[in-house]
Amino acid sequence: VSQSRYGLIRLFLSDYFSAYTLDYISNVLIFTATLSTVIFHYIFFVDYKPKSWCRITLAAMGFASLLELVLVLFKHQTLALQINMTVITFLGVFMFLMAIFGIDWTLLSKSPSVLLKRVIIIFHSLYLVLVTIMALPSLGFKALSNAAPHMSIIYWFLTGVLTILMLQYRNKRVLEEQALLVGLAKQEAELEKQQREQERHFLQMLTHEIKTPLSVIKMASTSDAGVHNFKDHVVSAVQDINQLIERCIVTDKFESKQFSLQVDQVNFSELTEKVISSFRAKASFKSSIAASVTVHSDRQLLEIIITNLIENAVKYGAKKQPIQVTLSEDSKGMTSLEVSNQLAHQGPLDTKKIFNKYYRGEFAYEKNGSGLGLYLVKNFLQMLGGSVSCKSTEDAVSFFIKLPKQHVK
Repeated sequence: VSQSRYGLIRLFLSDYFSAYTLDYISNVLIFTATLSTVIFHYIFFVDYKPKSWCRITLAAMGFASLLELVLVLFKHQTLALQINMTVITFLGVFMFLMAIFGIDWTLLSKSPSVLLKRVIIIFHSLYLVLVTIMALPSLGFKALSNAAPHMSIIYWFLTGVLTILMLQYRNKRVLEEQALLVGLAKQEAELEKQQREQERHFLQMLTHEIKTPLSVIKMASTSDAGVHNFKDHVVSAVQDINQLIERCIVTDKFESKQFSLQVDQVNFSELTEKVISSFRAKASFKSSIAASVTVHSDRQLLEIIITNLIENAVKYGAKKQPIQVTLSEDSKGMTSLEVSNQLAHQGPLDTKKIFNKYYRGEFAYEKNGSGLGLYLVKNFLQMLGGSVSCKSTEDAVSFFIKLPKQHVK
């Protein structure tokens, strides 16, 4: 195209073709360049998802460019040139307006194949200026006749730069997106691994914890002495299985976010005394419960929390040592509950893992348990805006609960 504009075709090919033929070739190249420009912009903006009126207008300009070539074939070159100048002039204005109004840029913020909005607008602003300068001579501004051909060279240069910039930017974004997808795939694989690990822990826990009470029930049912002689053992075994099932149900409800808090005024002192009373047949207690401590919280979850802590103390504590339970409140609106007991076995607990799901200490497997109690304690307290911590020595363990008097949503 540039060769045709500067007369280089005539310079190099005048010995082989007539002036008419060379003029014909030049016009065909110019019209083909216009058509390729329209096609370039149409393909370029596919990733930008332009609005329907933009696509229709670009298609119409492409059709007009094809019409120019047809007119040249039928020797209507003057009309073809007029249409070509109209298309080029309108294309500059149209592309500038489309970059501003014809693209929903908010939908493209995460697309890896698009340039920034400001880059597109700046480019088409320059393109509009260049096309306007190219069109002015045909509108009667003869002073710019010599400058017009140079504008086309600048335009093609800028188009090439934009294409390279777009490809480099797109490549960078695509690599970033691929890295993100790889990271997400690794996360999914890790989550799947964790899920399989949790399922394995669950099955191990279920197998271990149900086997013992079932063995007791089986022994009682097949014993020659009769089931009635093992009544207390059977009742205890059934209670163990029932508690395990209940704890699994509660855990599932928590993890599937099916718990809806029922916040009300709760007498924490009475609730703690009630839970302690339910365990007095199994252990002795040394309690210091402040009178009429009330909290604005969920009674059911509080009862589960207190029960799990005291049940742990009864199950794993030294048999002849009392369990210490202390309930108090301070002037800052916080309620504190401490449950302490001497350990049946020597050695501190792993306080970093003790609240993990299914975690059970080295000596815990001597007793029936799910490894879910303290996991629920921690997470239910977080739901209620509180916290729990654990302190362990060689022969004792203490759990500390902090709970606000007013539940904060």
